[in-house]
Amino acid sequence: MRCYWHMAMLLILQYCQGCIEADPGRLTRIDDGRLLPERWSEALTTVDHDGWRRLSSDALYVKRPINLNDAYQPTKARPWIHTWYRFWPSGHVLQCWQYTAEPDLASPSANDADDFSEREHRIASVGRYRVRGDHLEMEFIGYHEGGSTFVREKAQLNPDGSFTVFATQWLPASADLTCRPHPVQGMRRYPDW
Repeated sequence: MRCYWHMAMLLILQYCQGCIEADPGRLTRIDDGRLLPERWSEALTTVDHDGWRRLSSDALYVKRPINLNDAYQPTKARPWIHTWYRFWPSGHVLQCWQYTAEPDLASPSANDADDFSEREHRIASVGRYRVRGDHLEMEFIGYHEGGSTFVREKAQLNPDGSFTVFATQWLPASADLTCRPHPVQGMRRYPDW
C-alpha cells in the first residue's frame, strides 16, 4: 500500500496547480490510514455560501478513468486510476483515487462515499475547497523535497453542474478531466477533519 500512497502523493503534486506557501505542521496518520495536518492553511477557510450551492452535497463527482500507462512507461499492474470527489457545504472535500487493473466505469456507492479510509489500491485525500464565481479551488496535503505542504487543485465549474480540472503536462492528451455529478442516496457521514 505504501507504494500506491507514495505514487498518489507524487501524482497530486504533479497534477495540482502548485504548492501553497504554508506548512501543515506535523501530520498524524489516524487509524483508517488518512493523514491529517496539525493545522490547515488559512487560504481556503472562508466559506462562500453562494458558491457551494453550485456543488451538490448529495452527489459524487466522478472523473472517467485515466490510464497511467498513456502518460508513463507501461509497468504498473494496476495502471488505471479512477477518481471521485465529495463536497460538504462546510467547505470540506474528500478526493478518492482507486487503482484498478481495468477501467472501472461504475459509479461509487453511498458506502464508498461514507468510507474515508485508505487501504490497498485506494487513497483518500481530505481537504478544503472554495468556489468563487465559476472557479473551484481545492487544497490537499502533498509533499515536496522539503517535506509536507499544501497543494492546490483548480477547476472550472461548467453550466451543466460538472467541473473540469485544469490539466498539467503529466496527463495524456486523451485524458478527460471533467468530473460529472452522480447523485447518490444514503450518504450519511460528515467530515471529521
